[in-house]
Amino acid sequence: MSTIPHDIKFQMFADYLTDNYIDNNSLFPPYIWAVASSSSTHTTNACESFHSKFNAEFYHPHPQIFNFIKVLTDFQTDTYIKLSSLHITPRITSQTCQRTKQIQAALDQYNNKLISRTSFIALVAYKYKKRIIPPSINCET
Repeated sequence: MSTIPHDIKFQMFADYLTDNYIDNNSLFPPYIWAVASSSSTHTTNACESFHSKFNAEFYHPHPQIFNFIKVLTDFQTDTYIKLSSLHITPRITSQTCQRTKQIQAALDQYNNKLISRTSFIALVAYKYKKRIIPPSINCET
C-alpha cells in the first residue's frame, strides 16, 4: 500500500488486513462483516450496540446486585422513552446530511463498479478523518 509509513511492521499489518478482511478472496470478505450503508451510525448491529452500552455501565466484572438492578431499570426507562418517541423525527445536522450524501455517492460508484474497493475505502475514510485546525488559525473570533 502506498499510503502507509515506510516501516515493515506497518506494511505487514496492512497486508494482513487486506488479505483477511478487504480482498474478495480473503478469509473474511466484506460481505460477511460489512453492511453497505451510508448511515453514520457507529454500529450496524443492534445487539452489539446494546452490549457496548450495557458493559460501559459496569466498572467491575461482578457488580453488586443493587448496582446491577439500577442499571437494568435505567435501561428499561430509556427503552420506554425511546418507544414513546418513535413518532418524533430526529433532527439531522447539515454536516451529517452532507456526509451521508457523499458516502452514498461513493457507495453508488462502488456498487456500479466505477471505483475499486480500495478507492471506496479511501473516499469514505477521508470523510471520517478528524479535522485538525492549524495552530495559526483562531476559531474563537
